[in-house]
Amino acid sequence: MELLVFHLEIAALSAILVLLYAARGRLGLAPIYMAVGVLMGFALIGSRLQVAVPVVGGGHVRYASAGYLPLMLGTIALVYTLEGTREARRMVLAFVAVKVLVNLLKSLLSLRIASDPARIDQFARGPWTRIGLQSSFVSTVAILGAALVTVIVYQWLLNRARTMPTVVALTAAMVAAMLTDGVLYAGLLGRIGKLDAHFASKFTAGFAVAVPMALYITWQLRCAPDNVKAGIFERGAFELVDLRRQLSSMRQLLSAQQAQFENLKTMFGRYVAPDVVQELIDEPSQLELGGEVREVTILFTDIRGYSTLSEAMNPQQIIELLNRYFGAMSKHLDVERGTIIEFEGDAILAVFGAPLSQPDHAQRAVRAATAMLDEVDALNREFDADGTAEAWQALGIDEFRMRVGIHSGTVVVGNVGSETRSKYAVIGDTVNTAARVEQLNKRLSTWILLTDATASRLGGDDRLRDMGTHDVRGRKEPVHVYTIGDSGPVRSGLAEQPQSA
Repeated sequence: MELLVFHLEIAALSAILVLLYAARGRLGLAPIYMAVGVLMGFALIGSRLQVAVPVVGGGHVRYASAGYLPLMLGTIALVYTLEGTREARRMVLAFVAVKVLVNLLKSLLSLRIASDPARIDQFARGPWTRIGLQSSFVSTVAILGAALVTVIVYQWLLNRARTMPTVVALTAAMVAAMLTDGVLYAGLLGRIGKLDAHFASKFTAGFAVAVPMALYITWQLRCAPDNVKAGIFERGAFELVDLRRQLSSMRQLLSAQQAQFENLKTMFGRYVAPDVVQELIDEPSQLELGGEVREVTILFTDIRGYSTLSEAMNPQQIIELLNRYFGAMSKHLDVERGTIIEFEGDAILAVFGAPLSQPDHAQRAVRAATAMLDEVDALNREFDADGTAEAWQALGIDEFRMRVGIHSGTVVVGNVGSETRSKYAVIGDTVNTAARVEQLNKRLSTWILLTDATASRLGGDDRLRDMGTHDVRGRKEPVHVYTIGDSGPVRSGLAEQPQSA
């Protein structure tokens, strides 16, 4: 009867451990780790008090080795099966760490008892004072060996016979582990001749622990997807102690992430200069969802006569022209570290002073604009050489030209959108004003106009020509604008008259 009660006890404790693990969705794995620590502590008490239980075939064994040890080993197998090798490795390390702590506490307790033996008479002082560092170290090694053997044998049996019931594989693994514990402990202390394996008792105790855990594992695997089940059976028997596969997987993961990072870096580099990308990588908080008020300079451009061109050219020709044009313009924006917000039709919207702060944002925008106009001259020479210009002249377009509007002021800059899809944007009247000033070029027969807000930041640039104050659509207040040098009709050799859009 006592033997049956013992097995029912550890079967019930095994079921409690399963329930603690099943609650991981709400509580995490902390309770199961704490339970292992409690078992370790009670194993100490059981071994010191020399609590014994009957075994099959007669005789007695210590309650700690026959009860608490299989419970701890079964818990490791449970975590290994359903959480994976990494978590099982953590549990084994926690197992050893708790055992080392228990050994330390045992030693402190022994010293306390030895210093005042009168207080421990009623607790059988002898077992508590006979605590040696050697036996504590050996017991730690033996338990570590048992934990590793549990997982290795268990996985080996699963790999050899996938149809083997989980309870059989788990029981056999724990029996092998408990035998390993006994052999290591006795062998390392030089007591191998006194080893009493009590094989029958280890088997029945292991079976009592394995039944609740195996039933739970079987139920979980039955509900798991096929790829999860396949992953469990494809693990190597020595994967728990073989770090090479883990290191190889980590290297592959890091390599894949590095490739993804470089790809994203390259893609983002299409919007801003590479060194700006690097600064954003170094300070990623600048790209968090949200906005901030910033003093910037907005540059807005479009192509003169684009509507006429798009009507006369097929879509493929339009795409080729725009790509050629945008590529030529973007390099000058990159040089001045401007951020291209978007290409909209034939228009370019760029900002200077965001996302990275640039105190000289106005100067950068003007330098970029004048370089872009020079680049248009270079494009025209290419178009003359390849015959493109002649075809455009037949449409009434004497040469390829773009207009630029620049305005400085306050905007809200930042990422707008959702957590899954966002866009870097500049929002405010400053953006609208830059677009209206660009359109004002048509009325004033110029190629570049900048407002007095931008001109005042240039520090008395003698290239500026005052073009007066003008009303623009969408604004109540007129804007005072300037052009640069001979960027108007004189530069192109055209008559001073507004050009068609």
